[in-house]
Amino acid sequence: MFRVMQSFKKLHQNPILFVPDLFYALVNYILITFIYSYIGFNTISSDLTGDFGSQVEVIGQFISANTTQVLISGITFIAITFFIGAGVYVLRYNLIKQIVHDKKPSLWLAWRTNHEYYYNVILIRIFVYIISILAVAFVILLSTIFYLVINPFNALIATYFSLLIAIIVSIAMILLLKWTLLFRYPLMFLTNKKNPFVVLKNSLRYFKHNPALVIYTWVVILAVLISFMLTGLLLNLIINAISIPITFIAIPLAIILGIAMIIFDLISQLWQAIYLFTILKEKPLKNP
Repeated sequence: MFRVMQSFKKLHQNPILFVPDLFYALVNYILITFIYSYIGFNTISSDLTGDFGSQVEVIGQFISANTTQVLISGITFIAITFFIGAGVYVLRYNLIKQIVHDKKPSLWLAWRTNHEYYYNVILIRIFVYIISILAVAFVILLSTIFYLVINPFNALIATYFSLLIAIIVSIAMILLLKWTLLFRYPLMFLTNKKNPFVVLKNSLRYFKHNPALVIYTWVVILAVLISFMLTGLLLNLIINAISIPITFIAIPLAIILGIAMIIFDLISQLWQAIYLFTILKEKPLKNP
C-alpha cells in the first residue's frame, strides 16, 4: 500500500508527466476531426436520427460508397497514431526514469534521449502484437483439434468441450502474457538494455525469478484500474444526468469536462508506470 500511495504522490508532485499524453490526445483529436471532414462523414450527420437500425444502415451505405477514402483514412490514422504513440511512450518513460532516480523531470532531457529508445519501443510493440496473434492462433488451433477429434463421436459434446478448452487456455494465455511482459518497459529504461529481444528475455527472467512479486503487482494494478474504471463510469453517469441548457456556456463546459475526463483516465495509466518503475528500482533484475 505504501508503494501505491507513494506512486500517486510522485505523480501529484510531477504534473509534467501529463504533457506528452495530453499532446498525443490533442493530435488524435485533430486527426479525427480532419478524417471526419475528409471522408465526408459530416454530410450524413443529419441523417443519423431515429432508431439504431436506421443509423447502422445509413453508416453502412456511406462506407460502401466511400470504401477507398475510409480505408485510406483508417490506415493513415492507425499508422500516425502508432508512430507518434511510440514517441509519447519514450517521453513518458524517460520522465518517469528521472523521477524514480530522484531527479527533477525535464522534457528537454527526455526528448534528447528519445532516439536511443524510439525504434526499440516500436519493435517491442510490434513483437507484443505478434506474440498476441500467435497466442490467439494457438488457442484456435488447439480448440479446433479437440473439436475434430471428438466430433465423429458426438457433435454437441465436441462443440461445448472445444469451447471450454478455448476459454480455459485463453485465460491462461492472457494471464501468462500479462505476467511475463508486465515489466518490459521498466526493464528497458532502467537497465539500459534496449534491444527488444533482450528486453523480452529479461522480462521473462524477471517473472521466473520473482513470480510472487509479479503476480502481486499485477493484482494491485488490476484493483486500482478497476477502481478508476468504476469511478469513471459513475462520473459519466453523473455528467450525463446533468441537464445543461444550450447556451454559449455549454460548448466551453463540454470541452472542459472532456479534458477533465482525459486527465482522469491518464492518472491511472501514469500511476501504473510509476508503480512498476518504483518496484523494479527497489528489486532490480540480477545480471540483466
